[in-house]
Amino acid sequence: MEHELIDRLVRDATPVRPLARPAVRLVRWALAAALCLAAGVAWVHLRHDLAETMWTASFLGQAGLLIGTALLAATAALVVSVPGAEPTPATRWLPLVAITAWAAWLFAAIVAQPEDSRVWWPAPAPQCGVDITLLGIVPGVLLWSLVRRAAPLRPAWTGLLATLTAAALGALGTQLICSNNDAAHLLLWHFGPVTMLTVAGIALGRRFLRWLPRPS
Repeated sequence: MEHELIDRLVRDATPVRPLARPAVRLVRWALAAALCLAAGVAWVHLRHDLAETMWTASFLGQAGLLIGTALLAATAALVVSVPGAEPTPATRWLPLVAITAWAAWLFAAIVAQPEDSRVWWPAPAPQCGVDITLLGIVPGVLLWSLVRRAAPLRPAWTGLLATLTAAALGALGTQLICSNNDAAHLLLWHFGPVTMLTVAGIALGRRFLRWLPRPS
């Protein structure tokens, strides 16, 4: 019986192309993701005040944190997804530190406002959450296909990191579309959807990235 099983596995086996190094896959993915994000933003519309806003310290700082989050999370996802790879704690946690720094930036901006004009609960803007999701879908699908091909042994972590990557890129694109610079709006309707999508990535990873059967 054992020999029959081995013979069947050998007979059914198909050639497997070795994975490229994480750095190579990251560069390929980043180029494709940047093109997809640019196309998505152009297809919707650019905010009317982008020429004036994009050079402010607030806009550049937030954009830098989102780009950093996306690159750190994508790198971590590509490393964590490879069986046998041993990512350092910094590799896994730095993306979460970066996205938390964005939230801290926005919270500090709210606190710095005069008390009589400070707003903690801005007007509803669910469209921003929709934009974040839509702009991040294609880059996210591309990254998910890469990590799934690696047969990850940590599906929850991999799903979280891959989804955080997509959500951060979606938020970056939405910053180029949404003309509301209010920190409370950005905290609730930009950072909020990124957080929810990232948490959902844990469940999605367990559902779609698990390649080993659950123990009985």
